[in-house]
Amino acid sequence: MGEGGPRDRVKCFVGHLRRAHTVLVVAFQHCLDVAALVEAGATVTAIDPSPERLQEVRRLANVPVAAMDAAHLGFASGCFNAVWADGVLDSLPKSELPAMLAHLAEMIGLGTLYLSVKEAEDDNDAGYNKYEIQLALELGGYNVLEWHHGPERDGRRTIHLYCVRRRYETPRIGANAVIFDDLGRVLLTKRADNSSWCLPGGHMDIGEMIADTVVRETEEETGRDVKVVRAIGIYSKPYPDFKYHNIRNQIMAITFLCRVMGGSLRLTNETSDYAYFPPDQLPSPMLAGHDIRVLDAVKHDPDVFVR
Repeated sequence: MGEGGPRDRVKCFVGHLRRAHTVLVVAFQHCLDVAALVEAGATVTAIDPSPERLQEVRRLANVPVAAMDAAHLGFASGCFNAVWADGVLDSLPKSELPAMLAHLAEMIGLGTLYLSVKEAEDDNDAGYNKYEIQLALELGGYNVLEWHHGPERDGRRTIHLYCVRRRYETPRIGANAVIFDDLGRVLLTKRADNSSWCLPGGHMDIGEMIADTVVRETEEETGRDVKVVRAIGIYSKPYPDFKYHNIRNQIMAITFLCRVMGGSLRLTNETSDYAYFPPDQLPSPMLAGHDIRVLDAVKHDPDVFVR
């Protein structure tokens, strides 16, 4: 999906705002972005470590500016309802991404976030792919409303994401695949973010059928193309203290028995390892609740478990 220039991005961004447009523009790449936001009716404050760029944006848009680093914002929490962050993450180590997203969240409360990041050229690249950045945003409490591929910048394509902080603490819906080999072993993946073993799977996207979720997530995480055979169980046991990655969270997951139709096993940005295991010899650590889902699957009960 492609996207045009600053005015197109600003129009999309403003369309997602829920109330008066009080926008903090963080480390902008183009002064025209700020001018386009002002033209669209936003009340803008711009920060950037470059005095020259700040001088230029004041000339173009006549907005309050501050020479400030994005990692050390000196504003009170909730004093803006939106953040426009173009290229902020491009020079940020990936290990610092959760802290940066939490930092930006303090600025906007339940508001809207626009992010633009360079797309990774391969798995070893310092940039981000679409699924990697979307997962980080989900774990940070953001819903991704829309994303686009933009034109190349410094020889790479950019990814534009429009997000909103979640207004309600509601459970998310997920799906997991149970895939057995000819020896009765179950396929597990090792998560790249917390090194826990788990069944392939993930969260449902807006506009998606739940059976399509498990097919998509399995291909993204393992490289295998699968077909859903039947549902095994529905699981909604809360995490301890309702926390996951130190964020209040709860998931309702549906586990499906799946048959491999094609593809080949491979590692991705979301997985650091994969292997087939006998159901009575599962590895450690396992993601919470996934051992129960495997044990339910090997019972071959025609009824759907509800736990």
